[in-house]
Amino acid sequence: MNIEETRIYRDLERQTKLKAAGRLLNMGYCISDLAKALDLSVEEVTTLASNPPQA
Repeated sequence: MNIEETRIYRDLERQTKLKAAGRLLNMGYCISDLAKALDLSVEEVTTLASNPPQA
């Protein structure tokens, strides 16, 4: 098994993408472009935009 197949790796990769999406949303990037660039669903990015994480 390589590292990309582990649950921990996938979870960390997802958290990293969501963190980047939050920052880019704050910079004014549009939801559809973020979803495409970060390989996330539009729904995931929309949810993040509606409920930004607390600092």
